[in-house]
Amino acid sequence: MGYRGPSAALLAVILLTVIAGCAARPNTVIQGNFADSKVAIGNWKRTGGGYRLLISEVEGGIRVDYESPSQGNVRVSQSKMSIKDNKIKIEVTLNDVNYPGSNYDLVYYDNNDTIGGKYTYPQGTLYVTFIREKSAPSK
Repeated sequence: MGYRGPSAALLAVILLTVIAGCAARPNTVIQGNFADSKVAIGNWKRTGGGYRLLISEVEGGIRVDYESPSQGNVRVSQSKMSIKDNKIKIEVTLNDVNYPGSNYDLVYYDNNDTIGGKYTYPQGTLYVTFIREKSAPSK
């Protein structure tokens, strides 16, 4: 009898290991002091639409996810957080169905705890603001 290759169970274990490893990795390049950029961690909702920017701390950095009200999770192909001129800057590039070449170029504003800036997509450019979603009180 000839070699048949790995079993389906072994392939499933390998696939789950790869997926778990990818999920835990940060997808954001951070330039500057990580501690100073932690203020931007949180869930942010874009005014006038329901789009959400989710910035979370993971081992080794920050992870940025994006949700659309019509599509759900949208693939973030690249993101970058930097501190320049004492401002936290956040750049997010989306690469998914309905979002080819779409990107955000944002700044965190500590005076009103918002994130705002330009959203560029194939149809043009919008100036947008994200407000922090308040977490539910613990019981």
